[in-house]
Amino acid sequence: KATVDAYTGEVKLYQWDTKDPVLKTWMKAFPDTVKSKQSISPDLMAHLRYPQDLFKVQRELLTRYHVKDAQTFLSGSEVWQVPDDPSNNSGSAVPPYYLSMKLPG
Repeated sequence: KATVDAYTGEVKLYQWDTKDPVLKTWMKAFPDTVKSKQSISPDLMAHLRYPQDLFKVQRELLTRYHVKDAQTFLSGSEVWQVPDDPSNNSGSAVPPYYLSMKLPG
């Protein structure tokens, strides 16, 4: 994750996935440029969101690649379909959106 200070332009990088090989290489090449996930303040953590573009890509890939059986995959019998957006007649898929919900407990 990256944050940019709107006043100074200072960029801070945070390690989100400790197993990411690209990030591990980056951290070796540029030591002390990436901070640990634990160093993110609780106030900042409350504002982090999952990127919409990444969600759209994953949503499209999972329509086909969620199956675990080779025969089912090859037959295409369990391919999911992203529903059309009911708010317009263009036939485009429902766009990703954020919901703010309180989880039980």
